[in-house]
Amino acid sequence: MKKNKDVTCYEAWKGRKPNVNFLNTWGCLAKVNIIAPKKRKLGPKTVDCVFLGYAQNNTAYIFLVVKSDSPDVSVYTIMESRDASFFEKVYPMRSASNSETQIYN
Repeated sequence: MKKNKDVTCYEAWKGRKPNVNFLNTWGCLAKVNIIAPKKRKLGPKTVDCVFLGYAQNNTAYIFLVVKSDSPDVSVYTIMESRDASFFEKVYPMRSASNSETQIYN
């Protein structure tokens, strides 16, 4: 049997390349929508978070809150959400020496 080294196991089994569009860069900035019970009419609708990974038991993402203007969401807490916008070129936890990627001062 001839082995093709340019084909992954998934491609050999399914006959097509896998879709990886849903994968995001770990540690990037994410604007996460505040859940309905904590959302107020006159107030922020999102919190700034760092993307940590994927939840095990559902289809949500896991985030660390780094900046929150909402009194109901505390800073440095972990939250899960499926509703987020990712900014994969911004890393808020990177050291201050790299000022081009820092957005917080």
